[in-house]
Amino acid sequence: IIALSIIVVIVASIVTILLVLILPKNNDNKPIEPTNEFVYLYIDCKTILGKEDNLNPKPLENSHKNGVILKDYKIPYFEGMSVYDALIFAEKDEQITIQDRNDIYGIYIEGINHIYEKSYKNGLGGWMYAVNGEEIMNTMSNAKLQKNDIIEVKFTCEVGDVEWGEYERIF
Repeated sequence: IIALSIIVVIVASIVTILLVLILPKNNDNKPIEPTNEFVYLYIDCKTILGKEDNLNPKPLENSHKNGVILKDYKIPYFEGMSVYDALIFAEKDEQITIQDRNDIYGIYIEGINHIYEKSYKNGLGGWMYAVNGEEIMNTMSNAKLQKNDIIEVKFTCEVGDVEWGEYERIF
């Protein structure tokens, strides 16, 4: 009986540790409880189609099928969630890879699926995003979401080559 009690305590401790590591955290670093509310994420790099030879480094072969990296991806919403939190959720779910850096303005996205900022021609290109069709001019970590928001993240090669509001929630 004592051995069984010790095993139960050990298993409960391991489960608690795993939940703390896996569940998203709020600003107080407390696990966030899942809800029945969602945000929706779309990531594309259609602007590079046919221009891959002008990218340095060149993207991996399967990193951007038909210019779409992620579509119709449903993410559980939590109060205080940022666009960056949504991207990290997709990365932890092994849907995408993200390269980022922290600067004085917040967390900046350098690359998604091995497609990097300043990789088009002479240092052009980068990742932009919009929420509900409206381009946001702030770091993704500072852009707070509401339930049912639609996040579009797109790679731009040159000024003006990205259009917003292309995706609508189809759920």
